[in-house]
Amino acid sequence: MPKTYTIKQALVIKKGHKWHNKKVDLRVEKGRIAAIAESLPIKGEEISGKDLRVSEGWVDLRCHLSDPGNEHKDTLMHLLDTAAASGFTAVVTLPNS
Repeated sequence: MPKTYTIKQALVIKKGHKWHNKKVDLRVEKGRIAAIAESLPIKGEEISGKDLRVSEGWVDLRCHLSDPGNEHKDTLMHLLDTAAASGFTAVVTLPNS
């Protein structure tokens, strides 16, 4: 069962959104943002820190890929699964891949 998280005082980066460039609290339930407000009570695990940022996703412009040729080291599916689990919504492999 997915956890519930409360992210405290994170800067939202999403142009055009009413919370863009503002620090807010976010509640994540079942892998989705359930609430955004200036202040939310803690529910589930608290995530806090200095200079937190929240955005739709990140792009990795320098991925090393061993596929094709060295699939025993890494595969395209493994790279994509790892990127998705880390918050990356797009990846670009280097031309020597």
